[in-house]
Amino acid sequence: MNFKKAFPILLLSAFGYLVFAPSCANTSAPPGGGAKDTIPPVLLHTNPPANSTHFSGRRIQLTFDEFVKLNDALNQIYLSPPQSRRPVTVVRGKSVVMTFPQPLDSATTYHIQFGLSIQDNNEGNPFGAYSFSFSTGSELDSLSFSGYLVDAQTLLPIANASILLHTNHADTSVYKNLPNALGRTDSWGYFYLPNLKPVPYRVFAIEDPNRNHKLDDNETVAFLDSLFVPVHTITPERLAHILVDPQDTLNMLRRPVEQTLYLFKEKPKRQVLRDKVRPQPRMFFFTFNAPDAHVIDLDVQGVDSLSIVRERSFWGDTLRYWISGNHVPDTIRGTVHYLRTDSLNQLSPYEERFSLNLPREREGQSERKDTLIVELKSKGELVERQGIEFLFSNYPAVFYTDSIILRYATAGEEKVKVPFTFHKDSLDGCRYYLHAQTWIPNTEYTLVVPQNTFKDVYGFANDSLTHQVSIPDPNKFGSITVILEGGAGAYVVDLLSESRDRVVRSLHLKSGETGLFSYLADGKYAIRITEDKNGNGVWDTGNLSIGLQPERVRIYRFSGEADTIEITDKIELEQTIDLDKLFTHDIAPSIPPKTSK
Repeated sequence: MNFKKAFPILLLSAFGYLVFAPSCANTSAPPGGGAKDTIPPVLLHTNPPANSTHFSGRRIQLTFDEFVKLNDALNQIYLSPPQSRRPVTVVRGKSVVMTFPQPLDSATTYHIQFGLSIQDNNEGNPFGAYSFSFSTGSELDSLSFSGYLVDAQTLLPIANASILLHTNHADTSVYKNLPNALGRTDSWGYFYLPNLKPVPYRVFAIEDPNRNHKLDDNETVAFLDSLFVPVHTITPERLAHILVDPQDTLNMLRRPVEQTLYLFKEKPKRQVLRDKVRPQPRMFFFTFNAPDAHVIDLDVQGVDSLSIVRERSFWGDTLRYWISGNHVPDTIRGTVHYLRTDSLNQLSPYEERFSLNLPREREGQSERKDTLIVELKSKGELVERQGIEFLFSNYPAVFYTDSIILRYATAGEEKVKVPFTFHKDSLDGCRYYLHAQTWIPNTEYTLVVPQNTFKDVYGFANDSLTHQVSIPDPNKFGSITVILEGGAGAYVVDLLSESRDRVVRSLHLKSGETGLFSYLADGKYAIRITEDKNGNGVWDTGNLSIGLQPERVRIYRFSGEADTIEITDKIELEQTIDLDKLFTHDIAPSIPPKTSK
């Protein structure tokens, strides 16, 4: 049989099976008697026929054996390659008609994806995931491209995103031009683009909420480092592996994958001072649009610059200032001199005036105004690594830490003082940590902070505080020891919940080092490894303009290729992770499908 003639029949049969088979199993009758219609519409003919060449019309018509309707057409139906004006799709009796408001390009193969939009008019039985191809030239392009789109940091699938293929290889093509081929991802993050030419494409993916098929500011993006040339021909055998039952997990994961794309959100590029806020009489902050803000000079009228303490957020897009001097005006006025993005997209010095009024008292405010509030936090299973956290309501300026007492009681009721260290958080001047010289398992510690141990920039002191934390018995919990082999540099090792939506613990390790996840309750866990190239201890996103991919992330596979491992009965596990193997491993089979809501 000629493949050109057989292809539409095969496509219809394959997609029809996926949707029709489950529907036919429904034999329930509605109230009032009579069998419920569970038979989907039947496609009688199309005009023009599927896979036609030399097409010169302005509309496509699909005719069925019964009255039909469209469901979620905006998201389900699209044309590839797209036009600047979206085709108009309507129902006329038993037909679905698509009209092209613009002339079609010459010698071009077009692919229309109807998805699951076509249903019968009475019961809403879906016709099936249907697509339609035709060419305005003398031949039909017959190559294809398939793969996965995942979140670059979590590796979870990205559904309903757009895959864009450009034959224009300019860096600006994804911003300015419509793609030469368009596809969408399913709930597994899987995509399949048919009817491609044997030419080099630049490959992008975007979530594209406005459906303009271009990358806009603040949209997420993925891209391939190199040009992609399709090589796989659309054949019945290949389609059989692609068009599988969505409920068949095993075969869904076996679908052919040529590339995996990693979606990320770039940090903003244009630098400008976005906001100026004064939440407290002695504190104000500036919020910038882009990270790594550079303030050249800050002048506050009537305030000695030596009495101003500056704090920088982790990414450098927020700068917080505390005034520790004796005098603070009711209205803080001044100028900030910083590097701002100009009309040529270059950073240049810019001076901006600001005026910040005394903040109004918060409604319902019940805290004593003459007291420095100190909140103490700790978790017994984490205190050995994290210590006891001190969170101050205002910037602390005076410390008498010698008066702090950390102790525990022996079996004979003897109280033993424990030496400790006390240090500030690297980014937040209102956050400090206390670490004991040693923490003894199965022991309760008491922390005593006397009155007037701290004073803030207002001159207010703390009330007396007492805090207790119990160190659990490690023999009552499980643990996982992680040994890193191969690779190079630093890595972030995250222990995740079974669903991978919560970080339970984190370790910062270098190649060749060993780390321990202790005090683990019974349950299933996953391990995520992030390649920390710059050693800052966090995952860094990518930058399309300079061709920088986000830092690579992988989910470690335990024995039997399982993505999770179960901790039961206080088990102690040891896992040796080959980093070289891990980061060359295809992540696609480890993708958990998103559950429908």
